[in-house]
This record gives sequence, structure tokens and C-alpha cells, in this order.
Amino acid sequence: MSLGDHLYYLEGIRYDHLFVLYFSIKAFIGSLIAFIAFILLHRIPLKITKIIAKLVLAIAILLLSAIPSVISGFYFISMFSATILTYLLYFPIISWYISTFAPKKKLKVDDDTLKKAPRVSYQTIIKNNSTKILPILILSLVFPIILPRLLQDMCVEYYNNTSGSFMFEEDSFVSTRFTRSLYLDEVCPPGPPCHVYATLPQDASTSVFINVHTNIKVREISLLYDTNANYQNSQALKQVQNVSWSQSFEEFEPIGRRTVFTFLLSDLEPETEYHYQIVYNGKVQFSGNYKTMPGKESNSPFRVVMGGDVSSAPLARQMTSMLSKYNPDAFIIGGDSAYENALHSCWICWDSFFSMFEEHNRKVNRTIPIVIALGNHDVGFNANANVKVNMERYPLFFYYLPQHLPVDRKGNLIKKVPELMQRKSYFYNLIGKTAFFSLDSKFIANYSGTQLEWIDEQSEKLRDYAKFALYHVPMYPVVLRFNDNPQWVMDLAQKTWGIAFEKHRFIGAFENHNHGYKMTKPLKGGKVNPEGVIYFGDGGWGVPTRQLKNTNKRELFEEMGSDNHVWVIDYKDNKLELYPIDVEGKRITQGFVRKL
Repeated sequence: MSLGDHLYYLEGIRYDHLFVLYFSIKAFIGSLIAFIAFILLHRIPLKITKIIAKLVLAIAILLLSAIPSVISGFYFISMFSATILTYLLYFPIISWYISTFAPKKKLKVDDDTLKKAPRVSYQTIIKNNSTKILPILILSLVFPIILPRLLQDMCVEYYNNTSGSFMFEEDSFVSTRFTRSLYLDEVCPPGPPCHVYATLPQDASTSVFINVHTNIKVREISLLYDTNANYQNSQALKQVQNVSWSQSFEEFEPIGRRTVFTFLLSDLEPETEYHYQIVYNGKVQFSGNYKTMPGKESNSPFRVVMGGDVSSAPLARQMTSMLSKYNPDAFIIGGDSAYENALHSCWICWDSFFSMFEEHNRKVNRTIPIVIALGNHDVGFNANANVKVNMERYPLFFYYLPQHLPVDRKGNLIKKVPELMQRKSYFYNLIGKTAFFSLDSKFIANYSGTQLEWIDEQSEKLRDYAKFALYHVPMYPVVLRFNDNPQWVMDLAQKTWGIAFEKHRFIGAFENHNHGYKMTKPLKGGKVNPEGVIYFGDGGWGVPTRQLKNTNKRELFEEMGSDNHVWVIDYKDNKLELYPIDVEGKRITQGFVRKL
């Protein structure tokens, strides 16, 4: 069973706590086995077994050293504390080890004589057995100092296998600051930006966020833009006035440090191509093109790609690269994007993730925006865990992905980049005549309460739009696996969100998380109904899919499978067509058509 499987047996615990527990237990069991093996080998009166016994004892000491070092590697204690704690663990072990070399003489004397026999001191034992004891003593002194540094900034990632990481279980990889330094160069060196990508505010026809990652020393940058037509005529651009947000990541290790800037381009013209330039250090560092989406009144065609559970594994790269043939206007992702588990030490996962889409952008010569809903591997714990987000190390998901404008007390949109603590885990985006509601599957917000009230309120305001929901954990999973989807959670979601979707006549809901392929029949109240909502899913963009065993209520599904896939949504001539495609770009089925 892989580490990923273990996650689903423990609820109410952050993944970083779980990783500490998991690695510590493995290290403790390994050291215990090694100590037992040492004792058994040491009793065998052969020279070779004595040598092997010492090696086994060194392994035992190394594994025991790893426990405080792992705790330090996930930031729960300092490296100095890990070193001191290790020495405290070593003291009784080393004392026991030294005492095993005490000379034992067979004395044929009475009890009084034996009691008067002089005791052999530790100094005498060490002096008489220096060649036997000294190597272990040296290792005992060195391990506690070196190991916390070797295990500093531990990263546990799934599927990605980024540079400097090593597989320790199926689809599970671990790296540290040390291993990454051996394999990686500085990700954001001086010069051009290391990443430029777009995210969407509420109205995708008139505004966009342009996000820029630069070298850590860059403190001020400008973004110039205008329509392509004006730029071709005058070669002049106007400057964005409302930068309003930047964040430097000094806490990253030197090769990962960067400054992140976000620009808001607002009051744009719908369906218009824009040229933009990023300027700092006295010169243009990056040039790009962006096209705004159609507005509500437009009947122009558009295409978006929808999927979830991405990663940056080879399969994910193959899928994302293939999508350039479809030339979508937006990527919409239902959570579990970079698989960094909300660990800041896994910053490289986001770099690999963004690089896939930037490669796609270079192929099509424009910046395609990304919309991402929240998943468990984005926030760092399971749904329904009732765990508070670690405010000291807020998930990079929120730092990197502004996806809505802030709202004032009267519900009016404020034209500025939201501050970090203003960024919500649920929001909507308008593309043409469609509204996509990205929701929080009970990670930070509950199904009921404020989020449900927001769904009702915004759905009423957007009643003339064709509405879709996008979220991570499914109500109607095609695969039931461990306690991924407890029945009470599915019931709760269906009695809150499900009723809201039916009330506001959502066309469909895109579900993810379970790594399968499905399209349900129209459902209302959990039963087949021609006026119900269709549920698509279940996430399989770039990760291994799962076999269809323990499938829940097969009679509710129109289609199901284990194909890696994404959904294409085409709008043309007042008609929406949704269909799944595989990693080669071939249609899996005919999909679904709805006239608006």
C-alpha cells in the first residue's frame, strides 16, 4: 500500500503531520529491527559477523537519528533542537553499547571476594577497545549534526518526480533542500521572468490577472499593454496603474527564491487581442499576447478544457501538450493541480506545473488563462477534516492564484488585486453565456452556511447564464475507495449543493478526485430525471486512473471508464457541446449537447 493510500485512513490531520508520523514510525521500526539484528549477530563468535554487527548498529543509529531530523525537516522543531534531541536519545544507547565490551572474567571466589572486585570504568573500556568503539562513537557524534541538515526542507510530492526527488513508494517521491541543490539550478535567476501566466477575475470578457515570477532581487516591475491593433499601428503601450500586490519568498531555499507580482488588467474590450510587455531593470523582459473572452451578449464561439488531478508527471505533460491541437481559450482545473501538499518546501512542484502550460502558450503564441478549484493536495489535508489552514505557511495555491476581485460590504466588485487574506476558496468566472462556479469541497468552507448562501445569491444574479459547478470531491463517485467518499458526506453534499444546483438549473457539475471517467444521467434528488443535473468527472488529467471496482449505483451512470481524459466544452451557434478526449486527443464518447 502506498503512502497515498495511507492518507485516506486518517481524518482530521494535516498532511505534514501525517508525513512526520509516517516517516518516524518507519524509522523507529527499522532501527528496532536493526538493534535486534545487532544483538543476535554480536553473539555469533565469528569475525565476519562482528563486522556485520557494527554495520547493522550504525544503520540502527542512523535510523534513530532520522526521527528528530524528519520532525525538523517539516518545520515542527529547529535543526538545533533536532540535534540536541538526538544526543539525548543516544546517551542510553551508547552507554549500553560501551558496557557490552566490559571484560568478563570467570572468578571462582566467594561472594565477598566478588563484591570487592574493582569495577571497570568506561574510560578503561574505551581505552582497551578503542578500535571497536571509536567508529560508533564518531558516528554517534556526527549523525545528529549532519542529518538535520541533510533532511532540511523535506518535500513529499505525488506523481511528479521533479528533479532531486526520489521514489520511496509507488507514485510517491521525497526530496530535501540538499538533494534539490544537487540537481537543480536557480529556478528564477536574474534576467527574464521565470513564469508568466494568467488567471481570471469574475468577468473574463473585460479583465484578467497577469502573474509574474521574477528573481528575488527584483522589487519593482511595470506591465505595459494595449490592443494588438493599436500596438501594430503605434508601437506604443500604456502602463497598468493598479499593480497592487507582490510577495517575496525569502523563506525558500536560495535556488527557489522569487518575487511574485500580480497585475490586474481591467476595462478591456471583449473578444480582443492584446499585446503586453513586462519591464524591469530598464528593459523589456517579456512580451506576450492575450485575448479576452466573449461577453454575455456575444454569440461568438469559444472553447474551454475542463479536467482535474493534473500533476506535472510525463502523462500530464503529454496531455497538456496535446491540447495545443484544440487551442482552448481557457483551462479549468478541478483541484489537485501541482500535488505539492501545501508544503512550501515543494515549491518546485508549482514550477513544473506552470512550465507545462507555458510550453503550451508558446505553441499557440498567446497566454491562456487558468482557473483552478481547491483540492486536498492543494490545501494539504483531506476534505471534511475540520483542520484549520496553517496561517504561518499558507498554501502556495492562494499566493500564486488570484481568481476573483474583492467585494465591498454592499457586494460590489472592487477593481484591484485581492490581498492574500481576501482570497476565497470559492468564486465564479463568466465566459460568454456560461458561468463556472468553482467551489470548496469542505476543505476551508462548509457545504452549508456561507458558501451555500453565496451559491444561491450568485445563481440568482446570474440566472440568465448557463451554469456549471466545478469542485474536487464528487457527490456521485465512479470509484469508491477507502473512506474517500463516506456516504454521510455524499448525502450532505447532495442535500445542500445538489438541491441548489437543481433549484438554479445548473446544466452540469464537474467532479474530480477519484481518478476515473464518468458522465451520469440527469439526476434530481439522487434519481434519474430528464430535468436534472449531469455530473461529469472524476479527475484523470495526468495521474494514474483507478479500476472501476466498488462503483456506486451503476444505474445512475450514462458512461464510465478508467481513461485518462479531459472534457472539452465548445460553444457555437447558441449550443454547448461537451465531450471527453484521451491523451492522444481522440474522443472517448460522443458526450453531451445542450441548446441554450
